[in-house]
Amino acid sequence: MIPTDIPNQRNLRLDLRSNFIKTLKKGSLSHINKTIEICLADNNIKAIQNDSFLGQSQLVKLSLRYNKLSKIPAGIWNGLDSLKELYMTSNKVKYIGNAAFLPLKKLNKLSIRDNKLLEIHARIWKGLENLQELSLDKNKIYHIGKGSFSLLKNLVKLNLESNRLSEIANNSGFWGHLPKLQELDLSDNILKQIGIKAFSGLENLQDLHLDFNKLVHIEQDVFFGLPLIRRFSISSNKISDFENVLCKFMNVSSLRLSGNYMPELTHKIFARNIKVQHLHLSSTNMTHINRSAFIFLKKLLILNLMDNEIQTLADGTFLNQGKLIELDMRKNQLEIIGSGLWQGLVQLQKLYLARNSIAFIEKLSFVSLQDKWWTLESNTS
Repeated sequence: MIPTDIPNQRNLRLDLRSNFIKTLKKGSLSHINKTIEICLADNNIKAIQNDSFLGQSQLVKLSLRYNKLSKIPAGIWNGLDSLKELYMTSNKVKYIGNAAFLPLKKLNKLSIRDNKLLEIHARIWKGLENLQELSLDKNKIYHIGKGSFSLLKNLVKLNLESNRLSEIANNSGFWGHLPKLQELDLSDNILKQIGIKAFSGLENLQDLHLDFNKLVHIEQDVFFGLPLIRRFSISSNKISDFENVLCKFMNVSSLRLSGNYMPELTHKIFARNIKVQHLHLSSTNMTHINRSAFIFLKKLLILNLMDNEIQTLADGTFLNQGKLIELDMRKNQLEIIGSGLWQGLVQLQKLYLARNSIAFIEKLSFVSLQDKWWTLESNTS
C-alpha cells in the first residue's frame, strides 16, 4: 500500500519504485495532492481502481513501468487533469477500453511499449487531442482499424516497431489525417505488402522507418504524398528494384538501404535524390558499381559500402563527391587500387579498406589522401 506518512509538499517528486504495491485504490493518494511526479515502476501492480487519482490535479508525470497491468478500463485516470507524461512500458496490457484516456486532455507523451496489445481502434484514443508522442512498439499488434489514429491531430511521433503488422492497405484512410506527424517507425514487423498511396494524410512526415520487414517489391506510388521525407530507412528487407522506392524522395538526406539485394549500382537509382548526405549500402550483395553511380550525389558526406562483393572500382567513381568525409569499403573483394580512384575526394577524412584482397596499389594512389586517416588492415598488399 501507499505509505500514509509522506509529507504533502508542493512540487513533490515521489519515487515509490521497487516496492510491493499490488493495487491502487480510491483515496490511496489523497494525502499527497500537491505532487507533480509519481514513479510507481517495478512494483506488482495488477489493478487500478476507478478514481484512484482523484485530487491529483497537479500531477504532470506518472510512471507505471514494469508492473502487471493487463487492462486499461475507462475511469482509472479520473482526476489527472494536468498529466502530460504517462509511461506504462513493460506491463501485460491486452485491453484498452473505449475512451479510457478521456480525462487526460493535456497528455502529450504516452508509452504503452512492451505489452500484449493485439488490435488498435480509434475510439480508445478519445480525449488525447494534444498527444504528441505515442509508443506502441514491442506489442503483438496485427490489426489496425481504418482511421485508428485520426483523433490524434497533434501527433508528432508514432512508434509501431516490433509488432506483427503484415500489410498496409491502399489509400483508404488507413492513418486518417495526421497533419503534424513527423516520425513513423514500422521497423521489425512482418510487412509483406504496402498499398498504393498507403501513407496518404501524412504530408508532413520527415522520418519513415521500414527496416527488418519482409518487403520484396514496392509499387511506384506507394510513397506518393510524402514530399518532406528527410530520413528513410528500409534496411534488411528483400528489395531489388529501388528506382520505384526512391523516386518520390527528392528532399531525403539520409538513406539506409543495407541488407537488401543490389548486385549492380547505376546512376538511375539515385537520380532524384540529389540532397542525400548519408547513404548506407552495406550487405547488399553488390558486385559492381557503375562509374557514374554517384554522379547526382554531390552533397554526400558519409558512404557505407561495407560487406559486399565489390572487386573493382573504376578511376573517377567518386569524382563528384567533393564533400565526402567518410567512406567505408571494409569486407569487400577489392584487388587493385587505381591511381585515380580517389580523385575528387578533397574533403575525405576517414577511409576504411580493411579485410579486402588488395594485392596491388598503383603509384601515387594515395597522394591526395596523405593528410587523411585510412586503414588497409587485413589485406595482402
